[in-house]
Amino acid sequence: MKKLKIVSLVMAIVLVTMGLISCGGEVVSAKVRLAVIKVNVDGSKDLICGVMESEIKGTANNPPTVLQATREILEENSIQYTIDESVDGGRISSIKSQKERSANGVVSGWDYKLNGQDATERASVAVVHDGDYIVYYLTSWSNSEAVDDPDVTEEESETEPETEPEEEEETENGD
Repeated sequence: MKKLKIVSLVMAIVLVTMGLISCGGEVVSAKVRLAVIKVNVDGSKDLICGVMESEIKGTANNPPTVLQATREILEENSIQYTIDESVDGGRISSIKSQKERSANGVVSGWDYKLNGQDATERASVAVVHDGDYIVYYLTSWSNSEAVDDPDVTEEESETEPETEPEEEEETENGD
């Protein structure tokens, strides 16, 4: 009787293990880096979040994605973000108070690059691998500022003095 119980227990363990393996239960992980920037209409860039790194886990049948990695890294670093769940699989709509806009002729949106290459798939589908580098960026398609947010970050306020000398040079050249 004891042998039957032991054999049954061993068989149950073997079956569960085989089930996990066949269902993609093998854990995969990827060490991923993320940076977040804002690209201004004039082409200049403002750093919103410096390079952050984390190990992202998934399974062989459900590997970690760009969106999953972005979410986990932002959460680990206590950075506020919003996901638009109405889009298939979800998509980033704001990071650190920098929101997508569509008003008064200003259109801006979040996109990403993976290892320096423009996105070719939705972030909820694109798989990340060990050593990958994601850059999320807010860019605009307009002649005016893409983000008119009252919560100006320190990085943005640091860029303001750069425009003042140019104005002075224009005045000096105009005299």
